[in-house]
Amino acid sequence: MSDFNDIRECYGQVLALHGNVIRRMCWSYASGDKARFDEMLQECRLSIWRHIGTLRPDASQRQTRKWVEWQCRSTFSHHRRKQRGWLLIDDKMADRLPDLRDDGLRDVVEELAADLNSRERQVLTFILEGYTSEEIASIMELALRSVYTIRYRMLKKMKKKWEEIEKM
Repeated sequence: MSDFNDIRECYGQVLALHGNVIRRMCWSYASGDKARFDEMLQECRLSIWRHIGTLRPDASQRQTRKWVEWQCRSTFSHHRRKQRGWLLIDDKMADRLPDLRDDGLRDVVEELAADLNSRERQVLTFILEGYTSEEIASIMELALRSVYTIRYRMLKKMKKKWEEIEKM
């Protein structure tokens, strides 16, 4: 339960420090439409809540602000793609996709990721959420080449683990 309280406290701190940034960005995106502003504000807050675990615990206030801005821009981009029908997987299709818990795929991914360090786990999380290497570099404030290196090492470890599992 303490993990949940830590996450809730971190979320509260992020909103307290950067709530004005979120509201300004949402107002700008909504172009003065109050209903759209309220919808986008809620979506941004949900996005921040869902991804708060990807925020580095030692992040500076500037890094946290960049992360918050990134979450908002990502939410706006998702919203635009959804409005234009550009999403590859919409909410209706997502219901028909296999649930990772039912197939055991989640267990396999967790077992493959067991040997990864925290930075590799962060990159894996972003990859599974559909972020590009460029986006990951921006969020984590790393050089693009560093992200490529982390991805290479991560995949190498996971491939090795997969081969060990197949031998059993």
